[in-house]
This record gives sequence, C-alpha cells and structure tokens, in this order.
Amino acid sequence: MMTYPEYLKSAARQSRYDARLWSRYLSKVIFLEGGYLTDSSVNELMESPELTTFQKVSLAEAFKKGTPTHDYIVSLTQPAKMTALTRVKAMVEND
Repeated sequence: MMTYPEYLKSAARQSRYDARLWSRYLSKVIFLEGGYLTDSSVNELMESPELTTFQKVSLAEAFKKGTPTHDYIVSLTQPAKMTALTRVKAMVEND
C-alpha cells in the first residue's frame, strides 16, 4: 500500500511543471477540516528531490490553514456555487 508521501512523490513526477494538475493532487490529501498529511510527512516531502521548488512551496502554503493557497486547494473539493445560474433560471421561469 502506498503512503501519502509516496503518493505525492508520484504525483509530483506526473505533474511536473503543471500547476493545475499538482493542485488537483494536493486537493486529494488536504481538506478544510485537516488532511492526510502530518508535519513529518510534509518535512519528508520538502527534503525530497522529486518535487520541484514550486511544488515544495505550494505544498508548504497549502498545508497552512488560512493562506490563499490552502483556501484554493480546499475550494477544489467544494461543490460549485451556482448563484448566478440560479438567478438566471428564476428570471427565465418568471417570464
């Protein structure tokens, strides 16, 4: 069975130089209420030569609650808010 650091190392190889894909991988292990990574897991990943500098920085920021990167990663797993579409639908139904 693959550990989460192993999963992210594999993800780092597959998403090298693709920020959007890397963000999707991070969204699988970082959630609003926490995540699967521990401090030691993050430290292990930060020392890994398999991650690019960008991947390391974005991982570190995504791991910190309250940062814009964390908020973005968490938002990837949240359902879309369709308020504008709901208003348009209501307008069409009223006509």
